[in-house]
Amino acid sequence: MAEASKTSRELLETALKTYRAEIAPELSGAKRYVGAMVANAVEIAARALEAGDPTAHLADLGDGGAPDLAALAAAIRSGEIGDRTHPRLREALRAYVRAKLEISNPKFLRSRES
Repeated sequence: MAEASKTSRELLETALKTYRAEIAPELSGAKRYVGAMVANAVEIAARALEAGDPTAHLADLGDGGAPDLAALAAAIRSGEIGDRTHPRLREALRAYVRAKLEISNPKFLRSRES
């Protein structure tokens, strides 16, 4: 992890720890729900900083860079890209989805792996 990302992740972790210890306990009702959403968003941001760009798993499917996901989906639907043109297509798509879930919903991912 790059030094800037490490610092950013540490900052988010400190903010989240402080929020949970000093602010969240004081919330009630709708504010408690909104607070939980804020905490979840901070956790996702911290995981995203650590993980990097999930589209890197799809780089071999385009021109070598991060692909335009809408264009990639259209190419798959049209048959322009498929198992014959890209033998590792399914493996790359699975790796991409796994990387996205590691960021956005790791509990769900772990529940499917058990």
